[in-house]
Amino acid sequence: MTDSLQAISDEIHKLLTKGQFDAALPLGKKLVERAPHLAASWFMLGQIQLMRVELPMAESCFQQATQLEPTNALFWTNLSIVLLGRDRAIDAEKAACRAVELDATTDMVWINLGSALFHLKRWADAAKAYREALSLAPNNAVAWSNLASAELKLERLEQAQTALERSLSIAPNPDGAVMYATLLMRRDQFQQAAYILRQVVAQVPELQPAWLAWGEVQALLGEPVEAEAAFRRVLAADPRNRQAQLNLATSLLTQFRLAEAEQAARELIEADPTNAEAWATLAAIQQAAAKVPDALKALQRAVELSPDYTRHSRWLAAMQYGANVTAESLLAAHRQWDQLYGQVARLPAIPASASASSRPLRIGFVSTNFNRHPIAFLALPMLEAIDRTRATIILYSDGFGEDPFTARFKAAADVWHSTGSLSDDDLAELIRRDEVDVLIDLMGHTGRRLPVFARKPAPLQATWLGYAGTTGLSAIDHIIADRYHIRPGEEAWYQESVLRLPNSYAVYGPPDYLPVVNPLPAKLNGTFTFGSLSNPAKFSPQLLQAWAKILKRTDNSRLLLQFAGLGEEAIQTPIRQQLVAGGIAPGRVIFKGTVPHPDLLAAYHEVDLALDTQPYSGGVTTCEALWMGVPVVTFPGSTFAGRHSTSYLSSAGLTEFVATDLSAYVEVAVSWSKRASELSDLRGSLRSRVAASPIGNAKQFAHDFVTMLVQAQAARSS
Repeated sequence: MTDSLQAISDEIHKLLTKGQFDAALPLGKKLVERAPHLAASWFMLGQIQLMRVELPMAESCFQQATQLEPTNALFWTNLSIVLLGRDRAIDAEKAACRAVELDATTDMVWINLGSALFHLKRWADAAKAYREALSLAPNNAVAWSNLASAELKLERLEQAQTALERSLSIAPNPDGAVMYATLLMRRDQFQQAAYILRQVVAQVPELQPAWLAWGEVQALLGEPVEAEAAFRRVLAADPRNRQAQLNLATSLLTQFRLAEAEQAARELIEADPTNAEAWATLAAIQQAAAKVPDALKALQRAVELSPDYTRHSRWLAAMQYGANVTAESLLAAHRQWDQLYGQVARLPAIPASASASSRPLRIGFVSTNFNRHPIAFLALPMLEAIDRTRATIILYSDGFGEDPFTARFKAAADVWHSTGSLSDDDLAELIRRDEVDVLIDLMGHTGRRLPVFARKPAPLQATWLGYAGTTGLSAIDHIIADRYHIRPGEEAWYQESVLRLPNSYAVYGPPDYLPVVNPLPAKLNGTFTFGSLSNPAKFSPQLLQAWAKILKRTDNSRLLLQFAGLGEEAIQTPIRQQLVAGGIAPGRVIFKGTVPHPDLLAAYHEVDLALDTQPYSGGVTTCEALWMGVPVVTFPGSTFAGRHSTSYLSSAGLTEFVATDLSAYVEVAVSWSKRASELSDLRGSLRSRVAASPIGNAKQFAHDFVTMLVQAQAARSS
């Protein structure tokens, strides 16, 4: 380069250093005019255009530089950067690979290759490229941060945390701290994440991503009001922040401010109609508001916009509440999930352990809900009663919150693993190392771990209790049921082979805060009270019509409906309208909303006779009513979800409350409303009677459960 050209180049460097990119542009053009045959001239002009974010012109310059000097790795590297900026990741990867071929000894070429691979969603390859960069420059904070991002995509949270901690130790910065706090949230370290974010928002209050993360951690800590305030602060600064809009809708849903939540979700959809998660959030709000048909349509739209196994699972779970759902249609829908997501992840079945026959059966349970959840009341009593000479219990806890019930689960387990931060591959490998003989799914499509079961990490796999009906997975061998949930002859409607428990489907263990049973309310106040303390999403139009008929035929009666959210007018109005249409005065229906669980149980002190729901029957709700001395009128629905109460009542010897169909359901309820003396006598003895039945006998249930699994294992081996 001549002295004149060098002088121009030096001046350009000075201007670029000062950030005076526009001032440098004429000099860059002059450089190219003077020496168009020099690759360095085109490269310099390309640098200026890159800094001015004039990417098409920058690309043209770098392309010219690579043509003039095709063996210069730096030229190919910068071309890769521009191509990636123009969303041409495939071309960017090719340019980055060319740079690596020419000179693999600098960290920048590997970082750029990693970035191209990252944008192509080739996370593992991107991570390898970043590690190559770090082998050359161990203190490159950007490479460590990028590696953390790739590890996050691979669900390798421990490796991501290590990489991010290294990056921040080299170059502390607020954005990195926010990313680190977000990672800690995913690893169930909420308090530590909150501590970091509190410092960031105090030091850099204008950093909106920090406030967004602060709202998210407050939501996880069970502080929805604080979360809402944070999301509104972000939106005040950036009204188009999609994530803040989505999180605001979710925080309002958590507070059961459903009308506001739906408005927030709809505003987001109006602004961004292709936002799949916005549609899924709208569906969750609509389902909470008992708008099941609308929720199903919204979930279907979410899946259409962005097919994803978790979103698709939410759609399947919501189908259980559909008024016209059948076992046949559910099977077809669930098999579709398996074809799309389950069979892709399928690995060869692991053989049974050679020592399995000479040691206690090793049973693994996978759940997000080893805390105060229906699982605690329906599975924990059995786990605590299992004979350890016959079975070893391994619990894989995929959840976050812990409470006193979690402590009981831990005490009931021979082995306890906290697995929330593990990838599906890592969890499957852990299960294999534990030599689990039978792996039991306690979540189905309400959780996120069916892909683990699809990998077949245990020789025998089953689903039980946490999901109503078939999972559709060909990798799950059995569905655990009883003769009421799946009648003989109905096996064809389940992907899994049916294992039937001999006495009951589950065993109920009441909480230690269970209130005492009171006298029959009707004898004290002269008014007969029907009640349902169930999720209003379970109230089908046909059911509400039946309730109206019951009330019309029962003098001096009323209906008490209580559940989280039923204090909201948005939920009450459509229910009240349907009952009024059936001839029921609004004053005969009492709505009560969210209360602590002990108070919800105490609400049965006002109920004379409970009315079950359809198409989704009561599970724990029915058991709670029985333990509070309140019988439940039910009838078996057409699906697994519609038969919970039939199972529990039949197992407890209360078949006189099980009608044959919806019409008979009305007759049974009306008949019992006229038999107050019999209900009063039954109320006083019902708790002890049910506790002595199969659904209250944890020791017998545990014996039956293990025997069933031992026999299933033996049948598989024979």
